[in-house]
Amino acid sequence: MPVLNAYLDATFDDAVARTRNILREYGFLELATTDVQAISRAQIGAHIEDYVILSICVPRLTARAVSTDRRAGLLLSWSVVIRSEGPGTLVEAADPALLVGAITIPDLESAAAQTRTILARALDELRKPTAGEAVSEHGRPNRCGYEPSP
Repeated sequence: MPVLNAYLDATFDDAVARTRNILREYGFLELATTDVQAISRAQIGAHIEDYVILSICVPRLTARAVSTDRRAGLLLSWSVVIRSEGPGTLVEAADPALLVGAITIPDLESAAAQTRTILARALDELRKPTAGEAVSEHGRPNRCGYEPSP
């Protein structure tokens, strides 16, 4: 499955915080967080690396697709996996434009393509080094052209 990804030379906790901040800056809303490591340990006694899944969406694109066809909600939250990988952290997401091929819904392809573009930009931003950043988290420009929900 084609994925969008970024490898960060950062601790897991720092990578999770940075990923959340950048996704928010790009207009994504975090719907849920699944701590796979904690669930695996608690439910089946398995010990795996640090591993979380963020369920995200772009509210305006989701609203547009759902207003066209209510079934669009079946495919309009995207998973971003953040996991320890070697000395750093890997951030991965399945390509939204490819996932919508499972169902034909008017306007869904457009919303998925736009989501893919925004998600790819956010992951590109994650790849940039953080050392020496002169602008605070709240002072960064809104890169996607609209204000995310608080």
